[in-house]
Amino acid sequence: MTWPILSALAGAFCLAFGAALQERVAVGAPEGGRLRLLATLARSPRWIAGAAASVAGVGLHLLALSSAPLSLVQPLGVSGLLFAVVTAAFLARRRVLAAEVTGALFVTLGLGALVLAMPHRAEAEPRLASATALALCAVAAGTVLIGLAVAGRLRPAGRALLLAGVAGISFGAVSAFARVLGAAAKEDPGALLHWHTAAAAGLAVLGGLAVQHAYRSGRFTLAFATLLLADPVAAAAIGLAFLGEPFPAGDLGLVWLLSSAALILPGVVLLARTRRPAGSELPQGERNVAARA
Repeated sequence: MTWPILSALAGAFCLAFGAALQERVAVGAPEGGRLRLLATLARSPRWIAGAAASVAGVGLHLLALSSAPLSLVQPLGVSGLLFAVVTAAFLARRRVLAAEVTGALFVTLGLGALVLAMPHRAEAEPRLASATALALCAVAAGTVLIGLAVAGRLRPAGRALLLAGVAGISFGAVSAFARVLGAAAKEDPGALLHWHTAAAAGLAVLGGLAVQHAYRSGRFTLAFATLLLADPVAAAAIGLAFLGEPFPAGDLGLVWLLSSAALILPGVVLLARTRRPAGSELPQGERNVAARA
């Protein structure tokens, strides 16, 4: 199972780099409608480069999911958090804050510990009944739409948490569909020509819209960390509930999970209290590109 782990790690770093690039453009984009934001961002070469890096990351992530359970692959995505913190600070031409690094380390260690707690082998080939898949789509899409509707009433930290959280739920559902489709496609490539593929694509767009708005809050590290948490938690929950992936057994497994949460929580709190330093706004030239769009 070595190559799926390497693929998941490479995907995590591509996603982190892409997210850091996209955040710089999203912060400077002019106010507008929800869907108009995506049209505006798509005119920026930097945002397109970030999207390309993210697509490469997703591809590597899906490749890993085709041969490994969600409960193993998803938590590995957190490995890109520290890289995202450093990259975002470099692009903003500022120093990395000690609070960012400390919070990111707590989150990384806590979520990384889940890899050891979760079983690394699925007990059966993943399958999703049509009724279950439809319900999963409705819940994930509805959660994102509610989050987008409510987020405008919240302060920046709350907005970043909510939008990144609902985006993570949507991406977790996408990963569940990818796990099912990838396993089936190994025997029959035609299995990809299924409505599950269209459903996953739609949820990915909704999740992408939510996360771009989360980046606009100016709390990139908090938003990205929350995304990395919500995605694997949602995906692992779906895997445990519907795809036959086992839950850690015994008291030791429960203690390990609680210990992981004890590391994650202070990290998220620390990141929520960390604000973007003065002078780290988007450079004027990039703001002009967004404004002309």
